[in-house]
Amino acid sequence: MSKINIIIVDDHPAIAYGTKMILEQNLDYQVVDVISDVAHVPNAILHYHPQLMLIDMHMPGMNGRELAKVIKTISPRTQVIIFSGFDLTPMWNQLNQVGVSGIMSKNATPRQIMRMVEAILEGETVIPISLMKNLVYNQQVTELLQTIELSAREMEIMDMVCDGLTNQQIAKHLIVSTRSAENYISKIYEKLGVRTRLEAIETYRTRYNQ
Repeated sequence: MSKINIIIVDDHPAIAYGTKMILEQNLDYQVVDVISDVAHVPNAILHYHPQLMLIDMHMPGMNGRELAKVIKTISPRTQVIIFSGFDLTPMWNQLNQVGVSGIMSKNATPRQIMRMVEAILEGETVIPISLMKNLVYNQQVTELLQTIELSAREMEIMDMVCDGLTNQQIAKHLIVSTRSAENYISKIYEKLGVRTRLEAIETYRTRYNQ
């Protein structure tokens, strides 16, 4: 019986190789490659034909959603699990649309990892219980959020945030004080319903298809 080929994409060696050790406790699984540079992913897929790939949501140069889309384009049958140290439940719809089969916390126990992998290889989609609860939403709240749109100025600022500019650099571009730039960004966070720069970037890109 042939083994199931698995590829792990993560630029944190401790997490990547720790996950590899966990998975290979099942003798039917073999982690054929551990990749730290997303540029190597296409060739690895064509070479190993993996049944499953576990990818970090926040890889340098390409986020997990974009990388999952690349993977599914090259190999539609390859199952994809995205794992992250952040809560990905707000992005589930977008991840599901590109073919992601499951999302998993980097704090998952070995048992949780194995159970998710087994389920997905059997053709099931796995999502956390917390996400199931969030799928039952209040329609009035959703409609209200949809009416809160960013102005052209705020979208310009978010474009700069997404490009990695600091608050000081944004202030210089806008010809305002750093404090004013910070106030602009705080107001944007309120509109987007986020608290961190990373959440703002992901929410902005998702909502405005950036």
